[in-house]
Amino acid sequence: GREYQVATVRKARKEKRGVSAAATGAGKTVMMKAIVQALNLKTIVMVPTAALLTQTHRSFKASDFDVGMVGGGHADFDKPVVVATAQSLYARLAREGDLAEKLSEFGLFFFDECHQAQAETYWDVIMECEAPYRFGLSGTPLRNDIRKDFRLVGAIGPVIDHIRVFTLVQQGFLAKPYVVRLPYRRVEGGQWYSRPYAHVYNHHVAENAERNAAVVKAVEWLAHHGRTILVVVRLKKHGKQLQKLLEEAGVKAQWVSGDTCSGQRDSVIRRLGDGELQCVIGTSIFDQGVDAPAIDAVVMAVGERADVRIPQRVGRGLRRKDGDNTCVIVDFLDTSHRWMKAQTRERNSIFQAMDAPIFMGWD
Repeated sequence: GREYQVATVRKARKEKRGVSAAATGAGKTVMMKAIVQALNLKTIVMVPTAALLTQTHRSFKASDFDVGMVGGGHADFDKPVVVATAQSLYARLAREGDLAEKLSEFGLFFFDECHQAQAETYWDVIMECEAPYRFGLSGTPLRNDIRKDFRLVGAIGPVIDHIRVFTLVQQGFLAKPYVVRLPYRRVEGGQWYSRPYAHVYNHHVAENAERNAAVVKAVEWLAHHGRTILVVVRLKKHGKQLQKLLEEAGVKAQWVSGDTCSGQRDSVIRRLGDGELQCVIGTSIFDQGVDAPAIDAVVMAVGERADVRIPQRVGRGLRRKDGDNTCVIVDFLDTSHRWMKAQTRERNSIFQAMDAPIFMGWD
């Protein structure tokens, strides 16, 4: 294993509980496997999505672990290692009422993407588990919210180590990010202080023709330079509109959402890798649990504030590549409303924390 992975396993054995703040691409599943082997305890790995359920189960199985699954129509608690969705465990708690009994068999508990412990359902499930060894993994586990952070630390433990993007880039385990921030022509409506956020977001981002044209031009530029692109959006209608505009511009693009079945999503990722597609457009489905190593450019059409999702989204393009080990991240300078301006500043703080070169425009 990598030096920092070995250090994390040693800390886990010593501390018995805690959170690893591991950036996307640090190899969280590798570290989980190493801890399982070191402790040799019956283990349950809780994940937040069906995509992560399949991916994590597949990864453990590929390493010859005897692994079961809870979720997706399965309820196999009897294997030495079990991967489960939080939703399926909560359903068991609500429906059967025997979740505490089932979880009492486990001596080791992992919660991947543990920043979601703030949700009531996840909290209820964690509180049913009394495993003496318990660990969380997340790129950004703490949210600068005292109540939510105390809840996470109380359920799992304190942050016991940090594995940062900058460190992984320096050591060659991640692609080097370059950030390009693009302006576009302002739209009217910047004084709508009394309008709800959803209305402001639609007008200034999702339905903003000038901004969408800037997104298309950015994708065209990246595709022309041989990049494989992920365009991140928030709303389905925005993604579908961008797919239409990109196809009209001659870019081979495919829209993917949470409604897309896993088989079709895997097919899209394969086609990206094979060069059949130049661009995939996705909502939060690409925030976590989707491994698409071919992506080497991320276009942040989504806008929004700089919270935990920004590093996750950027991380989709930071997987190490052979040859030109770089990733281009494109963001847009939203300036036509005070809320949009504030969010633009917040995103810039994230890019600065990554220690990535930041360019204003393609020049």
